[in-house]
Amino acid sequence: MKIVFMDDTDEKAFDFLLDNVEDNYLLSQLKFEININREICLLKNLEYLYHVNIFVVNSLKEIESLKTDVAILITKADSFFQNIDHIKSNSFKEVIFFGEILKPHQIDILKNLNVKYQTFKRSSHQMVAEHIFTLLLMHYRKMTDSKIQNFYSPANTPRRRYLFNWMGIQGVQGLYNKTIGIVGLGEIGVKVARIANAFGMLVVYTQREENPTLYHNAKFVDKKRLLANSDIISLNIPLNNSTINYLSKDDFKVLKKGAVIVNSARARLIEKKSLEHWLESDSCGGYLADVHYIEPVDKEEVLHTKTLLTPHIGGLPVEAHISDILTIINNITMEK
Repeated sequence: MKIVFMDDTDEKAFDFLLDNVEDNYLLSQLKFEININREICLLKNLEYLYHVNIFVVNSLKEIESLKTDVAILITKADSFFQNIDHIKSNSFKEVIFFGEILKPHQIDILKNLNVKYQTFKRSSHQMVAEHIFTLLLMHYRKMTDSKIQNFYSPANTPRRRYLFNWMGIQGVQGLYNKTIGIVGLGEIGVKVARIANAFGMLVVYTQREENPTLYHNAKFVDKKRLLANSDIISLNIPLNNSTINYLSKDDFKVLKKGAVIVNSARARLIEKKSLEHWLESDSCGGYLADVHYIEPVDKEEVLHTKTLLTPHIGGLPVEAHISDILTIINNITMEK
């Protein structure tokens, strides 16, 4: 059996595992082998245990150079469907997709090709969605306020059994009944919508076309309406030629006063100069980000009073990647 891992991005999805192989029993038992050129962990134990051949490529076109039929292709949906010609020219018996959402026309293509397929829920997508709400709760609950950080109270504060907000933190808010506008109701956006529902938030979303499936009461609106009416804007779209500077000068003019932007996708989705101008305006409610224009970021950016930044850790919890890899192994070995 010949198995191909395809990764055409710079996301380095399994990079974080490399520093944890020796210290983690589960990882060490999987006998990882590292392909330096691709910076991805190969599940070589499948070769040893199940007599399969594993290859790593960056594109569907590269598969042609293998000059062999592929039994199982493990990839992302966007990568797989970007070039129909190369799909048709290869013999795929089965495809395992990173993620759980396939569009109706994509399913039709797979049926026409007579290709079996599987999807699986990536733990790392859930981790990113959780991180978005970690940032939001820290922001609205004022968890970065210096008084909380130092945990002190003003002199002569009376001591009682119950004394609400005895540190005098100003502007503490909740998420209930706020409107969150999700840009991109994809793998991560759907999970953001689900969590938002649990907080009692109103959910709207925008993307290139309306999703025929209603996810977690999310209402489809156009971009302008989303920006004008959302208390929170969550960016959950990939960075490409059509999305770079998705938020620019004119978009910031439309933003609801006091709106908060949370960015866990890519920094360059926002035009940098427009963002900097907005941060200095009275209209800015806050910029929460796990992704940055240059990483590591400058100290001045971290210390800005209206920003809450984390060092690109949203999808990194090692247990999430272990879970994803074990799912892949299970999906393949079940077939055997």
